[in-house]
Amino acid sequence: MMIKKSIVSILILIGILSMNVVVMASGIDTNNNIIIEAKSNQQVHNYQVIEPKENSFATTEKVVLLSGKAPAGTTVEIKVLATTDLTRKNFNLNKLPEDKDYVSLFSDTIKVGDMGLFSKQLDLILGVNKIIVTFKIDSDHKVEKIIYVSDVSQAAESLEKIGGENITDIIVQGK
Repeated sequence: MMIKKSIVSILILIGILSMNVVVMASGIDTNNNIIIEAKSNQQVHNYQVIEPKENSFATTEKVVLLSGKAPAGTTVEIKVLATTDLTRKNFNLNKLPEDKDYVSLFSDTIKVGDMGLFSKQLDLILGVNKIIVTFKIDSDHKVEKIIYVSDVSQAAESLEKIGGENITDIIVQGK
């Protein structure tokens, strides 16, 4: 009887000791989340742009959904800047325009709802578009997204050009 109690005790002890969970985290934020600690109540609030996920990307869609999360009642300022390549500087995701080359397309200020979420449908133009989301809190925090909108026919034309050329010639031209 004593042996059974000892075995059961050992099994329970092993079970309890094996349930330890080790959690490690790095101090690096890889998703462009802005984490702010409120000094008054030591709660951590997360200010984040959920969509679009990428910081810069190309698309043929002229409409994009911007969504994010922040504490309820937070004021969020959304600005859309854009540039068409009228200067023939051939702007793209690798060669972005300077700030002076952008013109303002849209500006709006919204309040985050009770669920802590916000969203806005944005109309873009062909060329490079910059979306700036500013969370209006004690110190303004900005998140920028770059979206290059191209025409489907231009993309198809570029692919046709590539199809007939040698890949090394294309690489040499890019330099």
